[in-house]
Amino acid sequence: MVESIHTPGPWKSSGRFGNGHDTKWLIHHKSDGRDGGYFCEVVPLHVTAEAMATAEANVRLIAAAPDMLAALRAIAEIHPQQTYARPWLHEAIKTAQAAVAKATG
Repeated sequence: MVESIHTPGPWKSSGRFGNGHDTKWLIHHKSDGRDGGYFCEVVPLHVTAEAMATAEANVRLIAAAPDMLAALRAIAEIHPQQTYARPWLHEAIKTAQAAVAKATG
């Protein structure tokens, strides 16, 4: 397995800051139980309810990334011979392997 060099998780959202054109969300990491600081800022493209909702959904997705990568790595390591009676599982493993490769380069 390739060692991760990304910012260590878990990642958390700071919540929403500002209002209108100043609205943003900050993502910070907590490694070894300490606040590792902010490393990502999400800003909506427009000041509309839809754009704000999209930005907030993006923040949740970004914050979940380390957990999702860990889950996908576990799925990707399932041996293909264990899926002989479940072709859908074989496809899920291939999809997980592709996602891990995309995330880790």
